[in-house]
Amino acid sequence: MCSCLSFSFKGIEEMLDFSKGPVFKVFVNSSGNKKIISSLGLPSPDISVHGKTTVVSYPGEINIRITYKRMAKEIIAVLNLENNSDAMIEKLEFPVMQYRKVNEFDQLLVGTDWGDNIQRPTRFIKEINWEGNFSCAYIPHPPKEIIYTYPSIMAMQYLCLYNSARSLYLASYSKGVSTMTFHVRVLDYSGLEFAICHYPYLSKCKWNSPECSFAIIQGDWHSAADIYKSHAEKMFRNPDVPGHLRDDFHGFIQLPMKFAGKEPNCDYRDIPDYFRKVKETGMNCIRVYAWCNRGHDTGDPDSKIIPELGTADDLKNAMNKIMGLYG
Repeated sequence: MCSCLSFSFKGIEEMLDFSKGPVFKVFVNSSGNKKIISSLGLPSPDISVHGKTTVVSYPGEINIRITYKRMAKEIIAVLNLENNSDAMIEKLEFPVMQYRKVNEFDQLLVGTDWGDNIQRPTRFIKEINWEGNFSCAYIPHPPKEIIYTYPSIMAMQYLCLYNSARSLYLASYSKGVSTMTFHVRVLDYSGLEFAICHYPYLSKCKWNSPECSFAIIQGDWHSAADIYKSHAEKMFRNPDVPGHLRDDFHGFIQLPMKFAGKEPNCDYRDIPDYFRKVKETGMNCIRVYAWCNRGHDTGDPDSKIIPELGTADDLKNAMNKIMGLYG
């Protein structure tokens, strides 16, 4: 492929040379015969430029057309696929990015519910104990790859490789619920390959990828998160906010009523007294929670009454007492 994409942002200039790495990988199953079609193995594409938009086309029985649009801080890319063959497209990786300037002090942040932050990712992935316990939410894939699934493991559709000065950002802006996987593979001591994998499972059909994005920008992971936020706030509706949190809210204090495997700190009947103490600080909200069964938050949440803390009537009476005293 004879094309490079270059861009700069606040003094950082980077060039992504796609002649040295694949742009996409198509995984094809033809009557049980499986193969991978990579952009590197195809003839040079047709390229046309229209202002800030570049269109790259790979004609053939499996026709692929990629549209790149230069934005202020990122490049938005969409892949259009038309499969005129009887073969099944089982999965497709796009975008695929190879980055060979990984530094010793780089960290890999993945948008999981807690935010996996992997230090020295090339070394970390190479040295994973593949049969042991894993400290993060990835799926290990030997010999040198980790995989994250959206929407189950990942809460947000992006990852970034960052240090205090520079971030590499890769994201999808899908508005659907189809499963995607984010892949990070070790190439060499200073090289990583990043890919977003889609699972269309189609033959003799057309398919469009969601909008995807990549960028190399100035600043640490906050710069990447700001880009994702600018899209997410347009994609997702803001949650409903109760009036008492919207009009007169100054923060809240958490009240852990019980920890896992330990005796209760208090019971339902104690809640009004704790709320009184919180009101004395100038705040008007407490968050009460307790560990029971397997968990209380992302692990196994439920809203059942915990016998060790009292009865349903005890909790109801406590709420009524607070409402009677403070409205």
